[in-house]
Formats: sequence, structure tokens, C-alpha cells
Amino acid sequence: MASVIPIEPIEPVIKKKKTQPSRKGKKAWRKNVDITEIEKTLEGIRDEERITGGRIRDLPDEKIFTIDTLGDVEVRKKINKKFAKLKIDQIIENNSKIPAIFSKPKKQNDHKKHYVSKYNKFKSEESEEEESKESKESKELVKKKKSDHVKLTTENSVPTKVLLKTGEYDVWNEEESDELLRDDDNDFLPPMKKRKIKPPPTMNVKPFDTIPAVHFPHPGTSYNPKFEDHQSLLKIAHEEEVVKLQKKEKLQSQLPVLSEMPTSVMNPEDMVVKDIDEEKSSEDEVEENERNEVIEKQVNNQHKKTRTERNKEKRKFARLKEEQGRKAKKEFRRELEKLPEIIQSFNQEFTEREKQQAEKAKAAEEKANLPLKKIGKYSVKKLPIDVQLQEELSESLRTLKPEGNLFRDRMVSLEERNIIEPRVKVKKRKRKFKLREFEKSSYKNFNK
Repeated sequence: MASVIPIEPIEPVIKKKKTQPSRKGKKAWRKNVDITEIEKTLEGIRDEERITGGRIRDLPDEKIFTIDTLGDVEVRKKINKKFAKLKIDQIIENNSKIPAIFSKPKKQNDHKKHYVSKYNKFKSEESEEEESKESKESKELVKKKKSDHVKLTTENSVPTKVLLKTGEYDVWNEEESDELLRDDDNDFLPPMKKRKIKPPPTMNVKPFDTIPAVHFPHPGTSYNPKFEDHQSLLKIAHEEEVVKLQKKEKLQSQLPVLSEMPTSVMNPEDMVVKDIDEEKSSEDEVEENERNEVIEKQVNNQHKKTRTERNKEKRKFARLKEEQGRKAKKEFRRELEKLPEIIQSFNQEFTEREKQQAEKAKAAEEKANLPLKKIGKYSVKKLPIDVQLQEELSESLRTLKPEGNLFRDRMVSLEERNIIEPRVKVKKRKRKFKLREFEKSSYKNFNK
């Protein structure tokens, strides 16, 4: 029989509420307030100071961290396994530790064999005697150079210029290819190269984006326009003609009038008589003026001022000076009272001037960014307005009279947009002296 184990009843755990002590006074607060968390943080700070010599957040990064430049070896192996080399690269790869062979070392041809003739292959005895006279030092240097050249192994062999320049030559780069060709000693002629055509400066000028390619004509230019549109067009044409007439009148006003020009030439005798009469009249006037001055002096000397009159004049001048001083003081006080108004007006003027200057600077910047209005020497001509009078207007398209020229309009629009440089018809210069034809003596003899 299975034994039955008696199960004891489990009593539920009941959390006891903490009794809240009194916190009436300061002493009760000090006794009963829990400061365990604050103490733990303070102990942690002290531990940090003992281990690191200060708080970790206050220390610089150099003391806390270190830069690992080597890296982990195991990680590197894993990466190499991930990105394995291709089979093609493995076949091409150089597995041997022997270095690559450069070109053979050049032998210096300092002592070339001079051939004199077909029968005598080498130099004559005289040439051998001349060679023996050379200095021993030069021979020793040559021997040393030869021995050095022979001793050069495949590892220490010096590469030639051609091998050094491999990879530098670029087929598509014209400048570098020309420089490499020039460096060659064998080339005695410069390489053939097409010269670049120098483009005109107008090629880089930006055309106007704001000006449209085709200007819409005025509604008054229609073959059957409204009365108001036609009148407005006539008014515009009239204003242009008035401006032209004013310019002409201004030029004519500067020129002398024909009526004021001298018509007949004066005789020399009449001119002499006139000069004599003028001199006599001037002398008489001078004498009369002198007499009048003498009489006035005499009259002034006869009447002398008394003391009383002089004193009166002095008092009068003193009063006038006082009055002038008072007036000046009053004006000065008025100006002082108006001083805030003057300052305000001055500030307003100053702000207005600053605004104007800023607007001017802005306009100048915009103007600089805009394309040039004038490309070449001449400015773009303004087209005349194509207008017909009320009498000339046609009733139907059959009787319509054409006005203007489309080709001219297209040319002017291209000039306005800086696509074509404006040109002016140049007149042929007239010769200063006429050409004279004459026969040479040789030609005369030939005809004979």
C-alpha cells in the first residue's frame, strides 16, 4: 500500500506595513529619513576616485580608452575566408619569391672600334699611340664602370627608361602623350599636331533668357484693328517722331543762322575812320569823369560833422549791434528747441539713403549676373514701328499692303539675345589722290 504523506497547509505571506515615524522636528527627520541611496552613490564615486584617480565622466578619452591599430588576428582570418580570391587571380598571381627580371644591363660603348677602311679593320699604330697617352685616371674610371656593370645581378639590375615609363603613356590624353614624345632623344622632328582654333570671346557670352525669341506685335498692327488699338499705336509712333524732330531742332539751333551772317565785306578805310572816332569818344568820357570827381570832393569837404552828430551815429551803431545779437540768440534758442525734430529728420534721411544704397548694390549685383547687353562694337538698332494710317487700312486681305520684314525681325531678335554680334555697313574709303596709270619703259620696248 502506498503511504500517504500529510500535506501541511501553507500560510500566506502577509507584508507588514512600515510604520511611519513622526517627522515633526529636525531631529526626527535626521533619525527617520532613509539616506541609503545617497550613501551608495557617494561610495561609488569614492571607489572610482581610488581606482582611476577621479570621476570617469570628468577624465579625458585618452586616459579611459586605447586605440587598437593592430586588430584581432582571428577576425582577420574570418574576413579572408569570406572574401576568397577568384581562380583566375590565383592562376595569374606570382607564387615564386624570386624577383622579376628586368632588361639586360647596358654595356657602355666608351671605346668604340673605329673602322678606317675595308682592309684595315682596326686603328692604325698612330691611333694606338694616342690612346696610350691618355691619363691613367680616366682608364681606371672606365674599368671600374665596366666591372660594376658586369657585376650587376638580376636582383640589383637597374631598369631602363622604357621600363620606368611603362604605364605613364595615356592614349587618350593629348598633352601627356606629346610630352613623352618630346622626351625621346631619337626624334629630331616635332610630332605633327593639329592646332586648336581660337574661338571668339562671344562664344562664352550667355544669351538673354528674359528676352523672348518672338515678340508679339501690337494689336494695332492687325489688317482690321479696333479703333482704340490703332489710335494707341499711332500715338506711340507719333511720340517717337517727336523725339527725332527735337534732336534735329537742337542740332540746328547750335548752327549759325544765315540772316545773322555778314553779307558784305567792310572797306579798310571805313574801318580806320571808325577806330579813330571810338578813341576820341573814349578820351572825352575819361576827362568828364575826372571833372565830376573833383567837384564831388570839394562839396564833401565843405560840410563837416559836429561832435553831437558823431555821438548819435555811434549810439545808432551800438543799438543795431545789440539788436542783431538779440536776434541771433533768439534764433539759436529756436534751433535748440527744434533739435529733436532736426535729429529725427536727419535719421529719416540717413535711413532713406541707406535703403537707396542697398537697392543700388542689389541692382548692380543683378546686372552683373545678367548677360551683356552689348557684345561687339555696335549696339542693337531699334526697329521702326510698322504702322499704317487710317486711310491706308485695307478693307479686305486682297488689298492688304505688307509692312515690315520678317528676315530683319529675326536678325534683330538674334542680336538682342546675344546670339549674333550686331554689325553696321561700312562705307568704302575714298582715295585721297587719284590713281595714275603710266607705262614702264620695259613695257614700251616690248610693244615696239
